[in-house]
Amino acid sequence: INGRTRCQGFERAWIDQFENAPIGGGLAKCNPIAYWTLEDTFDYIAKYKVPAHPLHAKGYPSIGDAKDTIPIPEDGSTRFVDFKFEGDKTPWLDYASERKGRFVGLANKDGSTKTECGIHVAGAEETFDRDLW
Repeated sequence: INGRTRCQGFERAWIDQFENAPIGGGLAKCNPIAYWTLEDTFDYIAKYKVPAHPLHAKGYPSIGDAKDTIPIPEDGSTRFVDFKFEGDKTPWLDYASERKGRFVGLANKDGSTKTECGIHVAGAEETFDRDLW
């Protein structure tokens, strides 16, 4: 079970709520909020008073690892505090912008821009030697 959504970018645009394990093995995935937008997520947090991650109050729309994640925009002017947005929420809510602050400056082994941590890449269930860095 994970929090991937279609609005997180073209790599995830076609995910479904349930993904069967491939024939021959692999991971079956449940994406219960696949059809939500980031705004839907924050609306839910506000409506039901779900505790939000404290880094949302510091300008981080998406939380990755400490060394390669930056606020969006970088000055931290957009924040989610006390169940409401402060500042212009557009930089967070535009399509695929939620994850713009993730994996900054990192590349995959093949030189392409890193967009996934390694948990959701093909073959992740087979090895701990993932393309994480």
